[in-house]
Parts: sequence; structure tokens; C-alpha cells
Amino acid sequence: MKELFEHHLLHELQIPLHSRILVAVSGGTDSVVLLDLLKSTHAFVGVAHANFQLRGAESDHDELFVKSISEKYQLPFYSKRFKTQEFAYLNNLSVQMAARQLRYNWFEELADTEKWDFIATAHHMDDQIETFFINLLRGTGIAGLKGIPAINGKVIRPLHLFYKSELEDYIKSHRLDYREDSSNIKSDYLRNRIRHNLIPLFDELQPAFRKTMADNISHLTSAESLYREQIDDLIQHIVKNVEKEAHIDIPKLLSSGHTELLLHEILQPNGFTTAQNHQIMQSLKAPSGKIFCSQTHRLIKDRNIMILQPLSGIEKLNDEFEIFQDTAEIFSPLHLQFNTLPKNLGFNPVADPNKAFLDLDAICFPLKIRKWKQGDKFKPFGMKGHMKLSDFFIANKFSIAEKEKTWLLTDARDQIIWIIGYRIADKYRVRTTTRFVYSLSLLH
Repeated sequence: MKELFEHHLLHELQIPLHSRILVAVSGGTDSVVLLDLLKSTHAFVGVAHANFQLRGAESDHDELFVKSISEKYQLPFYSKRFKTQEFAYLNNLSVQMAARQLRYNWFEELADTEKWDFIATAHHMDDQIETFFINLLRGTGIAGLKGIPAINGKVIRPLHLFYKSELEDYIKSHRLDYREDSSNIKSDYLRNRIRHNLIPLFDELQPAFRKTMADNISHLTSAESLYREQIDDLIQHIVKNVEKEAHIDIPKLLSSGHTELLLHEILQPNGFTTAQNHQIMQSLKAPSGKIFCSQTHRLIKDRNIMILQPLSGIEKLNDEFEIFQDTAEIFSPLHLQFNTLPKNLGFNPVADPNKAFLDLDAICFPLKIRKWKQGDKFKPFGMKGHMKLSDFFIANKFSIAEKEKTWLLTDARDQIIWIIGYRIADKYRVRTTTRFVYSLSLLH
């Protein structure tokens, strides 16, 4: 088994000799075997143990046990205690997902700060099979059916080719100490129900079930690689990245012949569920304005495109920024320059939507930059009457995203002076009686 493991590590995973490998060790059978196998190679090995404090004294005893193994092997040892349940509650996660996120974030942090080349976890073939069924039940598509990747960045899983029974045989034949996690025998979690109830049933129906599933996962991994190449090529013709947004061309999506599939592949990595995918499909031919949100992103249906935006990048509608008369330049939320000059000194206005020339005497400072709100109205330069800002947007064919990105310059009485980058209000235009011109320039 050691020879097979080392061959897999060097030739299949292509991990260089003498690599620095940090091993995630829980104290259970799998991680103890992984540590022993890696210790027999030419790699420089360290041990990391995450204490999730979910099983009281049992969790603390696991930590002490792993520390004792590290001392026995004379290996660097790292441990950290996490408030897992509190983190899960605050981030609206299941306890299992919270533990996974905490664990991997810490491992990556350790790898960076302590200069480890790889992080090794003890996932084996039975874990692969369980993950296949978990993803099948959750509807993750073909990418989920290939199971857990053997390499993902710095994370490696060298036990992928072994079954749980082989690891148990190894630990017995080498008389290695380990600790059994009591939560593994419970049926509280989906993975445990699959492990204890579903897979034994398949073993009864087909004695070679696990070998058959290993072959299936291998074939699905190859198929997914080819599938991914084709999907990525199709998506490139449908999705255009604009700064931090993704613009999805609806006509191209509809004419692709794979609308729902492509929509799933575009949206699923951004947290959208299968149910949401069906709702979004139904909205494709509906009027503009529909908005769908995942935990991390927002999707806006707008005429012939859908706009995918990270929620972290969306400006708050109640943000306001003051500008005083002596302000010369600001850089947030926009880059604006301000200048005052006498009108009689060769003033020559330029027809440029990114510049505004105003009558200084008509302005009541301090000015304010804010987003638009319902009920806003103004009298556009060159027009006789007032109009609602919402009607101005419609008349000028603003998209939903353009409306949200638009900033207004208002005076101390909250009167709109300039729709920044578009139109000034007639009340503030330069007139024949103007003494001083207040000029503003929008820089991109």
C-alpha cells in the first residue's frame, strides 16, 4: 500500500519530492493513516488539527491525542479552537458547512504564513461515493457527480484511490492508535444517513457496487472535463464581463438550444438554486424589472440582458456625500473637479455631458451627491416644464443598472442641480446676468 500511495503521489498527483505538506489530522482512522503514509515518503510533513468544540470534552481529547502523535513523529503541530455553532448561526450556515469553511480558511492561512506547499486531507473513495449521492440529491449537475477533486489549488487528497476498508486494514496491520468520532455513528447528518443506510443497501444489491461506483466517478470526471470545455466556449459567446458585473445576452441564451442548462452553469457558482433557475427561466420573456438574489449576488432582468452583480459591489441607495463651496476635487463616490471663474473672462461652455456649467448665485451650498428616489423631479435644461426623474430615465432609455448607478447633485434644499453625466436643471444654467460660473468636471 505504501508503494502504491507513493506512486500515486508522485506520478498521478505530480507532487514533487521533498514538498512541504501540511496534513489535516482529526485523530480518526483516515487521517492517522494518511499521516503515517506521508511520513514514510520524502515529504516534509506538518500536522494541523481543527477543534470545532462540538462534542465537549471529547473534542478536547481529540486535540490532545493528535498533539501526542505529532510529538511522537517529531512533527510541527498547529491547532485552533473554533466557535463553530456561533459562526454557523451568524452566517446562516449548517454546522457542517460552517466547520468546513472555518477549517479550509485556517488551513490556507497556515499554508501562506508557514510556507507549506500543500494541504493534505484524508478523503478516500468511500467519501467520493457518498459525495456523489449527496450532490445527486442536491441537484448540483454533472460537476457535482464527479465527487471531490483530487487536487484543488494547494489542497490534495492522496487517499482517493483507497477504500475505507483498506485504510482500516492498514491501521490494524500497523497497530496505529486512533480515536473514533462518536458523531460518525449518528444519523443526524445527510452524509451519515447515506453511509449507514443507503450504501449498505446498494452493497446488498450489487456486491461490486463500490468498484462500479469508482469506475462511474472516473468516467464522469473525464466526461465533465470535456463538458466543461464545451460549456465554457458557449458561455463566452453569451456572457460579457463589464467591470465587476456579468451581462448575459438573453437573445443569444435563448437561441443557444441549451437555455436552462447554460443558465444553471452561469448562475449556480454564484449561489442561485435550481428553484430560482426555473423562476429566472420563466422571466426571460417577461418585461424588465425582475430581480433575483442569492446570498452573494443579484440578477436583474433588463430588456435584452440580465445583469449579474455581486451584492458587495452594489452602492447603498441612502449614501450621501456633502460638497462645500471651497471643495476643489473629490474622488468618491465619483471623481469630480470643481472650479469657479468670472463669466466675463472668456467663458466658453463646452457641449459635454461630463461637464456642468452653473450660475454660482443660483446655488445654495453645501451641495450633496446622492442617489435618486421616487418622487424626484426637476426641470431639465432646455425644457419648459418639470418632469419626474423616473420619466426622464424612461425617455432616455436608462436600464435598471444605469438608473442605480446614476448620481444626482443637489443643493442644500435638496433641489436637483445635475443628473451627473447627463443633464443639468434649467434653474441653474448660465444666463446673461450670471456673474460667476461654477464649473464641474466628471472624470472617469
